[in-house]
Amino acid sequence: MKRHYPRFFALLIVSLHSITVSLGQEPDTLFVGPPVYEFTRASHLGISPDGLLYVPDRDENVIHVFAADGVYLNRLGGPGLAEGQFDEPADVDPALGLVVNVADTQNGRIQRFTKEFRFIESLPVSSDQDDLDEDDPSFRQGEAQFKSPSDGLPIAVSSSPADDLYVISARANLVIRWDRERRNKWWIGRQGQGPGYLVEPVDLLATENLLYVADRGCACVLIYDLFGTYVRSLSEGHLREIRSVTRSPEGVLAIMPDRIIEFDSSGLRISETFVDLTDPLVDAVKTRDRWILLTEWSLYFVRTR
Repeated sequence: MKRHYPRFFALLIVSLHSITVSLGQEPDTLFVGPPVYEFTRASHLGISPDGLLYVPDRDENVIHVFAADGVYLNRLGGPGLAEGQFDEPADVDPALGLVVNVADTQNGRIQRFTKEFRFIESLPVSSDQDDLDEDDPSFRQGEAQFKSPSDGLPIAVSSSPADDLYVISARANLVIRWDRERRNKWWIGRQGQGPGYLVEPVDLLATENLLYVADRGCACVLIYDLFGTYVRSLSEGHLREIRSVTRSPEGVLAIMPDRIIEFDSSGLRISETFVDLTDPLVDAVKTRDRWILLTEWSLYFVRTR
């Protein structure tokens, strides 16, 4: 049975020194207290512009929603094939604030909802690299209904500020990009198209002008422009067991099971933080005054100032 912790556990006061790897100093260690909430199998953190936190639980087939201060707000979904139901949801992207995108993994689709969790549409995710049909079905309310899962196993989803949609198809080990009209799509990271091909992508982040893809196979973060042209990679071969990539106030974070590495907007590695937890990290968010840490079983809030 999951335990709900009192609200005062949500903000744990710790003392951290500002130490950066670029200056040749020792990394920080983040000491963490009791969790805010416990899950059966969480996989990612999604944070909206107004600070709402979304955590998918793959075993319970639901999305948990928390306020910015860690207070539990809602439980969305449940097991099934219908609209608003999930089968092992792996990721949630509420980055635009008005739309919530859910990677409904075993149902082979991306489900899109309003902030109030009203169904908008469902996008099937394929594993077929030759599937570039401009008229992919988009199952909307009142239109063709969802019948059976696609085979692409979507495990991560992120939307750009222009509302283009990026999804990792785990079975193809590639990223699919849809434009904002969902009428055209193309594949990113194919082998045989020069540098920047993907090996085992596990997470992605779309920003204003770049796409970051965490790839466990190359132990790095690959960077593309928003049209899928390869730009460069971060720490190739050195980010072993990378689990996710998220935005930070200074740039982006690469999350490993026991540490977090931060890069600035130019790709310079600026800090490394070790995390003192029994269970491995799966995701993390850094704000101006706190860390939000996620393992498969627990959510932690740690204030830094």
